[in-house]
Amino acid sequence: MRNLIENIFAYAHWEGVRRGYKVARDMEKLRSGAQRNRAKKAIAGLIKMHPEWTTKQIFKMLDLAKVPIDRMNSMLPKHVTRWSHLSKEPRYKMLVSRIGTRVRAASRVTEWETLISEHEKLRRKAPPEDTQN
Repeated sequence: MRNLIENIFAYAHWEGVRRGYKVARDMEKLRSGAQRNRAKKAIAGLIKMHPEWTTKQIFKMLDLAKVPIDRMNSMLPKHVTRWSHLSKEPRYKMLVSRIGTRVRAASRVTEWETLISEHEKLRRKAPPEDTQN
């Protein structure tokens, strides 16, 4: 039984490290200034500010910001020139969903980093315990 519990803890640790690495890698991609990532970066920013927005609302804002369309290696018709035309396309809905998942994961990581740093500050400020009583 003890061996099973140790293996579960080891797996949970490994899974946490793997997920953290993936989140960091994806966020680094969003930070890059590549033209292809410009749309993803704009979508991530909108999701951070308005997590409850639908794909249609996000794409309207991309149109207003004049963000170029990321054609995602697809054969879109030439007449598609606005993000709002793509709001019902399954591939683009999935793109928004995946970016939203990554943004939420990154925000959880940021919240944990803040919590840990606050804990470290409080621990350093705490007076040493009196062990003579």
